[in-house]
Amino acid sequence: MNTWSVVVLIIGIATFAVGLLFKFLSDKTAEKLCEHAIEIKASVKRIEILERQADVIQNELTHINRKLDELLRYNKRK
Repeated sequence: MNTWSVVVLIIGIATFAVGLLFKFLSDKTAEKLCEHAIEIKASVKRIEILERQADVIQNELTHINRKLDELLRYNKRK
């Protein structure tokens, strides 16, 4: 083998190794991004549920407040 064949062979092996390294890193990064996206969706869903519960609680408290106001007005009339 002449010198240039050895140089090309070494460069080819190095390029292959770097390609495998980048493939491994990109797969791990894609997995982490997918897991993170799933966590974000779950968190958004929890927030939506909590917002609905807060609206229901606020509605119930408003209703109770109206009833208490009616009772106070009724007791003042007596």
